[in-house]
Amino acid sequence: SPRQLADTWDRERVSWPVPPLIRHADVEARLREVQQAAPDLLQLEEIGRSVENRSINHLWFGRGPLHVMLWSQMHGDEPTATSALLDILHMIAGHRAEEPVQRLLRQLTIHFVPMLNPDGAQRFQRRNAQGLDVNRDALLLQAPEGLALKALRDRLQPALGFNLHNQSWRTSAGKTKPASISLLAVAFDEARTETPGRVLAKRTCAIIRQTVEALAPGQVARYDDEF
Repeated sequence: SPRQLADTWDRERVSWPVPPLIRHADVEARLREVQQAAPDLLQLEEIGRSVENRSINHLWFGRGPLHVMLWSQMHGDEPTATSALLDILHMIAGHRAEEPVQRLLRQLTIHFVPMLNPDGAQRFQRRNAQGLDVNRDALLLQAPEGLALKALRDRLQPALGFNLHNQSWRTSAGKTKPASISLLAVAFDEARTETPGRVLAKRTCAIIRQTVEALAPGQVARYDDEF
C-alpha cells in the first residue's frame, strides 16, 4: 500500500539528507556499489560524457516487455529525484524476493539515468557547462547530455518516460496548500493531440495522484500544459 511504501522508505532510505549536496562522484560510486552488490539484478553502462567529461550512466533492472525510462537532474539545481532514484534502487535490491517487487520485475524493465547534467549539479546551477538548458535542447541537440539521453531513448523506445524535476517551493495545489508533487502528461504538439502514448501517460498520472493523495491530501498539482 502507499502507506507501507512510505514507511519502508522512512526506515530504509540511503540517500543524502540534504539532496543539494549530492555530487557526481557520490552518485557514480553509489551506482557501482549497488550494481556490484546485485549483478544478477542490476545492469550498468555509461551512455555518454558531459561537457566536462563526467560520466552519464544508465542503470536498469527487470525483464518485462514494458520499458519505462526515468531521468533526473536534467537541471543541475533540481536534485531531489536523484536521491529518490537511489532510494528506489536500494529498496528493489533489498526486497527483490517479495511478491510486489517480483511482479514489477516480471512486468516491467525500468531504466534510470540519474543526474543527467552532472556539470550543472557540480555548480548547483540549472544549465550545463555550455550554458545550455538541456531541457530546451530537444530539437537542436547541442548539448552532449541531451544527445546521450536522445540516443538511449531511441534505442529503448520506452512506453513511458519520466522527466523528473524540482519546482519552486512557492507552488501551490489550489489556493491554500503547497504542492508536494506536480504531474503532467506532456503534449507533443500545440493542438495537444491525444495520442495513445499521451493517454497512457495521463492514466499513469491518475494512478500516481490517487496514490500520493493517501499521503499528502490536496497537495498534488498539475503543471501547465501550454505548448
